Amino acid sequence: RSPTSSKRIIFPLSHFTVASAYSISTASPSRSVYRAFELLHKVGYELLHLEGDHATVDAWAVRGTDSATLVLTNFALPRHAIATETVTLEMHSTAAPVSGEIHRIDADHANPRRRWEEMGSPEYLSAAEVDDLMKHSQCNAEPCDYTFNENKITCTFGLAPLSWTAVTFHFQARDIG
Repeated sequence: RSPTSSKRIIFPLSHFTVASAYSISTASPSRSVYRAFELLHKVGYELLHLEGDHATVDAWAVRGTDSATLVLTNFALPRHAIATETVTLEMHSTAAPVSGEIHRIDADHANPRRRWEEMGSPEYLSAAEVDDLMKHSQCNAEPCDYTFNENKITCTFGLAPLSWTAVTFHFQARDIG
């Protein structure tokens, strides 16, 4: 090799996904991956044990100071079957939650690309169109229906294909069990 030749470096795909989250200017609509990182920043600090196994659904439970969050994804490899999955969450807790909320990133939630396509995929955007796309990129909380019986929180919801979902339960300070 000559001293001027360059060394080829191959990065795993995940590096490009993470890097793309930081390549967004403040004037452009945020991508879904940016919204996922935005929510992950808020979930907590302690990874909790989970039980269960599924071909396309992955889950992580994280405890914060006054909350517990279950983060779920529903992804499959290209040309592999994937469908909306019904998830039933059962979480043991010594205290009843004060509230529950769900954040979704999927075809219908936090999806500015879909809105851009509905606009006719304009090459150049006006300030009003950018504002509209920013609104459609938001990952807004929706109420989460749950029950609390015998120190167990139970919640059932649909997990869309190719989606990211966070279910958060809020507790009175120092009541997490």
